[in-house]
Amino acid sequence: MSTLTPKRVKQPRWRRVPKRNYALLGIIVSLSVFPFYWMFVVASNTNAEISKSPPSLIPGGRFLIVARKVLSAQGVYFNSALLNTFIVGISIALAQVIFSAIAGFAFAKLDFKGRKGLILFVIGTMMLPSQLGIIPLFMLVKNLHMVDTLYGLIVPALITAFGVFWMRQCHVSSSESFFQSCAKVVSYLAYSPSWLHGTTISGQLSFCKVRSTSLCKLL
Repeated sequence: MSTLTPKRVKQPRWRRVPKRNYALLGIIVSLSVFPFYWMFVVASNTNAEISKSPPSLIPGGRFLIVARKVLSAQGVYFNSALLNTFIVGISIALAQVIFSAIAGFAFAKLDFKGRKGLILFVIGTMMLPSQLGIIPLFMLVKNLHMVDTLYGLIVPALITAFGVFWMRQCHVSSSESFFQSCAKVVSYLAYSPSWLHGTTISGQLSFCKVRSTSLCKLL
């Protein structure tokens, strides 16, 4: 009489990870979050509680009072500084994604003369200390009449060597068939008559569904 062997249930991937990895990850997360927690503790306690040894690690009840004083202080344009930070940060982030992706795609997928030398030059600029470019950058911004403006902060950071190199590595590891399918969709929509857009889109969407599976596997 033959006996049936029970099927082995496959455990989820997160259960197969050793517990020490989760412990190490928890320690790293705690160390990363602690500076933000410490800022909140300092802002909500008095100077006496912070100056004592050991200092208090429990948040106090003065956070709203301190925040109100900061927002209403004379000569401290906190709201304007916060708004400028959002404008500069969002503008630089969008520009980095667009321009770095375009340059990275050119270095990864286009075959042109001097490509390897140019990418080595871009990587070499990352090895230079940033302090060497402070004075030349200020002179350039001054000659462009962008001193004391947000443009002086945004324009020099529109594209960076790190962003170009990072996006190049992303494009190198991606599938060429996906880019070819996207290029076909764009070319069909650009050169086909308006009355063919409906059939073009329906046909190309079915084509891209098959091609997009390769991209999903890569991600």
